[in-house]
Amino acid sequence: MTNLLHRQGSLDLLCKDYIIKNKTTKGLDDGSPEIKQRTIERTRELIQILIRHEPINLGQARLGSLASGLSLAELLAGVANAGSLSACVFTDRAAVKDVLIELMEQDLGQSITVSGLIDEVFGICRETHLEPHSILLSLGIWGQRGLLARQGVLEITTMCGHGLVSQRLVERVVRDTRSGRLSPKEAARVVARPCRCGAVNVEVATELIARLAES
Repeated sequence: MTNLLHRQGSLDLLCKDYIIKNKTTKGLDDGSPEIKQRTIERTRELIQILIRHEPINLGQARLGSLASGLSLAELLAGVANAGSLSACVFTDRAAVKDVLIELMEQDLGQSITVSGLIDEVFGICRETHLEPHSILLSLGIWGQRGLLARQGVLEITTMCGHGLVSQRLVERVVRDTRSGRLSPKEAARVVARPCRCGAVNVEVATELIARLAES
């Protein structure tokens, strides 16, 4: 998805940043009350599969995310419009591979998108005998780049493709971490809350905040 493509950072951190989401088809997966209910149940099955593999964050824009305090029960109950998850974040490449294998076995009939470094994602596809049907690439940032946040901060703000994680919020929690008011992990949770989609990689954000606080 295009809102997940513009993440920035060093290879050592981007290698720990994978996003999986599903997509249902309006007019097809909700074509009748029976079909809609089946789609809802399949989306709930998908969530259960993802949770078993211990994601870092998971969310649905209408509801919120695990990092923002949403419980799994609330997330499952809220999937009632035959909609899609907005994002499910993993740091472990092996977990992404295992999720895709399980999804192939379950065959839930939904489109699955995986975002990450292209070499890593394609490597997972080869290992699981999957053939991507389409590819979206980020061509970088155009325009007045001098107006952007500093590197490190930008690596955090671009995790939320809808722009809900502000530069000022990141700078504030970095100061609070430097002063000892927050731990890097607590600061990452604060940063993740505005992103209802659950696209913020809390583990990577923790590392970035710690580095920024030390610099």
